[in-house]
Amino acid sequence: MDHSELARAYAEAIGRPAAKIERLPGGAGNRTYWRATDGTGQSAIVMELPPEPSKSEEVSKDGAAHDLPFLNVHRYLERLGVRVPRIYLDAQRRGFVVLEDLTDRTLEMALRDGAPGASWPEHRREIYARAIDQLARLRAHAERDPDPSCLAFGRAFDFDLYQWEFEHFIEYGLLGRGAKPSLPAEGGPKLDEREFAGFFDLLTVQRKLKDAGRFVFIDQVKKNPSFLAHIPSSLRYVKDALARRPELGKVRKILARHLPELK
Repeated sequence: MDHSELARAYAEAIGRPAAKIERLPGGAGNRTYWRATDGTGQSAIVMELPPEPSKSEEVSKDGAAHDLPFLNVHRYLERLGVRVPRIYLDAQRRGFVVLEDLTDRTLEMALRDGAPGASWPEHRREIYARAIDQLARLRAHAERDPDPSCLAFGRAFDFDLYQWEFEHFIEYGLLGRGAKPSLPAEGGPKLDEREFAGFFDLLTVQRKLKDAGRFVFIDQVKKNPSFLAHIPSSLRYVKDALARRPELGKVRKILARHLPELK
């Protein structure tokens, strides 16, 4: 979307012309976010959708989606009373949605900045307590009253998704960084579904290897290098976890031949 299209989207949603439009820093997804601000200082976020907004970049067993997944899950959370961004204008068929601007303040910033009149430990406990209470309510409600109309209830971290994530790491976390492993010749694990799931019970290893590969993918495919700085910390988690699992020593040695962070 160009600035004139973004300005029209804001005016349609809010009823006032936009005086300023700025692109927000890119994330890991395939959507683009813009902040539009009018002359009163009010702002909103224009979420620009990709050409196929309902298509997942990851392996999925879902059929053709009839609704934007973001909006589908948004409606579910809103029904539960979760504080989600308000939707000012649903124009997904025209390639955008206008959302409430929740500012740039993140949980990390809130934890770091503290609160007036409260000690840092008290402030930190308060924020974490509120977040955990919210997660607990979500979990309890989902188990008590599952909603099949919400896409989330049809998703699972099954064998196919675990396999895709591991291959994604090989493609980008190894090959994408210049490594040239010969995996069968190096004795990589050959596991049936049950053994594979057991191997990835060590969730830290699985998720952080995937993260490392994903960060390279985001750089090379989406042209956003901002996540590369997080590769060392992700692989440090992998190194620490493998050190606690001597039965995976062979896996560690294979990876360490191609990932200097694991040596």
